[in-house]
Amino acid sequence: MIETKVGGLDPLLKKFKAMEKRGKNLAPVLRVIDELLDRHVEKNFETQGAHGGRAWAALKRSTITARTRRWGYYRRRPRGASPSGPVLQWTQGLKQSWQKGKKHHIRILTRKSLRWGSAHPAAPFHQKGKGRRKRQMLRFANSFQRREITARPISMYLMGVPVGAIRTIMRARQG
Repeated sequence: MIETKVGGLDPLLKKFKAMEKRGKNLAPVLRVIDELLDRHVEKNFETQGAHGGRAWAALKRSTITARTRRWGYYRRRPRGASPSGPVLQWTQGLKQSWQKGKKHHIRILTRKSLRWGSAHPAAPFHQKGKGRRKRQMLRFANSFQRREITARPISMYLMGVPVGAIRTIMRARQG
């Protein structure tokens, strides 16, 4: 008879128990993800969508004319925008709706989940487009970028990496 004995699993079992214990309260690492999402959206507005993988369409000539002559919606006072740009930032309302503590920002953090986004009335219109397929509300350049922001911090946390170290590492990786 040939027999194999497998042993020495106690250290591994201890690690699993520690992971289970940390998994009961994900709030510390979800706060880091919240910060990473804030930075990601800010970079998307700074780069006019290029950071998310595809630059936003340039303003149409009719929009530039309306901005210049202050017609319709553009009667509102601009905040940091000129007639030629930047896109989606005439009043800063949509941009600010993604920022923590601002009007229309959604941030609900529990021990197990993070609900994060924008409830700005114009946000859905910018995602559906005119006659086009629906776009993602929060765009990432690729699946790697999505994992870097949303999944990697959780896996590091469950492996026992301190939250401060995760924050430092992820900020450096995000650029």
